[in-house]
Amino acid sequence: MRLYIGTITHENNRDSYVFTEDINKAFPWETDQKAESYLRWTIACGGTICHSPFTKVSGVCSDFRVEPRPQGGFTISCESDI
Repeated sequence: MRLYIGTITHENNRDSYVFTEDINKAFPWETDQKAESYLRWTIACGGTICHSPFTKVSGVCSDFRVEPRPQGGFTISCESDI
């Protein structure tokens, strides 16, 4: 299942993400370079675990990509097994 970062919160020196299946609700970066930089230095450095809000099951995210948003800007998506 393809998921998109919906929101980002920063607490205790860590970023936490809420994922969405809807690209229209995905967190926007202004440029693909900013999204690529965030992906390279923040997400790709450590494993990212996804927690399904529907089933309470956790899974690992992989195959992170920067994608254009239909309404402009760019977002980061991943493939999840949840």
